[in-house]
Amino acid sequence: MSRSWIERARRSFAPDESAGIVIGRDYVGLAHLVAADGGWRAQALAETKLEPPLFSGTPSPQAAAALTAALQTVAGSLKGRYLPVHVSLPDAVVRVATFELDQMPKTRAAQLDLVRLRFGRLGMNGGHIYACQQLERDGSKHLLFGMAGEGAWQRFVSEALARAGVVAWSLGANACRLFNCFHHRLTQASGALVALAPDAWSLWLWDPQGRPRYARSRWRARPDDHADIALEVERSILAYVHGEAKRTVTRVFAVTGEETDSMAGALDARLREPCARLSAGDAGVKTTQSAASAALSLAAALER
Repeated sequence: MSRSWIERARRSFAPDESAGIVIGRDYVGLAHLVAADGGWRAQALAETKLEPPLFSGTPSPQAAAALTAALQTVAGSLKGRYLPVHVSLPDAVVRVATFELDQMPKTRAAQLDLVRLRFGRLGMNGGHIYACQQLERDGSKHLLFGMAGEGAWQRFVSEALARAGVVAWSLGANACRLFNCFHHRLTQASGALVALAPDAWSLWLWDPQGRPRYARSRWRARPDDHADIALEVERSILAYVHGEAKRTVTRVFAVTGEETDSMAGALDARLREPCARLSAGDAGVKTTQSAASAALSLAAALER
């Protein structure tokens, strides 16, 4: 291997840069970050619309062509680049659960088998792709965090990324990225996170040790559905807290991008205390640009 090749590779790989791509039902967004002043600066924020919509029925050649073209439009500058690129999907197409176990399977394969079985009991069967992570124990109970997504659509996205020349380091759900992005601030006590995307919304709840314990997500019915979402959030939190004596939700956080005022206002009308609003600045990102999906693509870019 020649020294010139090594030097070219070293110059191409940029550990002080990262990128996040968010793929929604009818949009693709990008955030390209560069290190600056001990934090991050958004070098580029972009978004483009999709036609036809994704994640409904089965993937089609028309949808594949549309997604490939959209990725080439917003993320063409990433082609052939050696930098972390994290891709997020709508929360409504990814199921998340934390399972309490008397015994933890010893191998990764056995853990995945158990996650597959447990999701099957929740009505998820067939062609899904599963992932899991062992969490810190809760007393005598072992905790296994599991995720399940539709295999056909995950393969569809992976193939479109490959055609666009984008190498993804990871593929996950929006809420996971947001929880990781603001983890240190969120997990100082038990709490809830309401995440709003242009096409879907989600709710995450965690215990005082910062372990995710409950999650739900839904497609949005219409653009002005903030009051309906707030009502569902209130009901879900009450059901969670009353389900077991030791459960608490100390504070509710909201990451809602351009809809912050409307969504936070609807939540405040339902909650005992005002929700805490989170933005890119809270994650150490400086940006003067905006896009409807910016909060989601920035969170993906900050994945570590």
